[in-house]
Amino acid sequence: MEEESSLGHTFDSTTSICSKRALNPIWRIKEWMTGTDEKIRSGQHFVAEHMASIIQRRREKGFLGGKKDLLQLFLEATDDDGNPLSDSVTQDFIVNITVAGRDAVPQYLSWMIYCLHRTGSDPEVRENLVRETDEVLQGEQPTYDTYKSQKYTETCFHKSLRLFPVIPRNMKKCMKDDVIPDGTKIRAGDWFT
Repeated sequence: MEEESSLGHTFDSTTSICSKRALNPIWRIKEWMTGTDEKIRSGQHFVAEHMASIIQRRREKGFLGGKKDLLQLFLEATDDDGNPLSDSVTQDFIVNITVAGRDAVPQYLSWMIYCLHRTGSDPEVRENLVRETDEVLQGEQPTYDTYKSQKYTETCFHKSLRLFPVIPRNMKKCMKDDVIPDGTKIRAGDWFT
């Protein structure tokens, strides 16, 4: 439990530092001067070791049957040449899934619940959501397949996500000149959201 708590703290502090980078063009200098760069390196090392131990445990104990989880799917996945994915790539996948499941998904759901229950929201939307859920699940636990058939729920989810994006500064850097579907040209090195 203590290691999980340390992992959560490391995720929080590293994410906080990285999110500030988008607002500071001289972040490298500032981090070097304040020692924050060392905190990032230490955090990255801690997370990498933790993820490596997860992969190693799975390889040692093997898959215990039943439906395959995401880790097992990544361990069995291959690249375009048919080679197994490297541990580094698998670790990156685990980190991305962990961060998404730990931070983004609960926020998405919280905003959706807020939208459904805030003052002035249409009660018919809640009623339709409950009706669809009851019809699709029929008293059973939700699955990926049942979720895919809940179109009204998905629409509500996307609407609340549009109104309240939980990752508003998800910037990408263009690696080579490109043109997006609406005809906008993006040059290599440009940042966009």
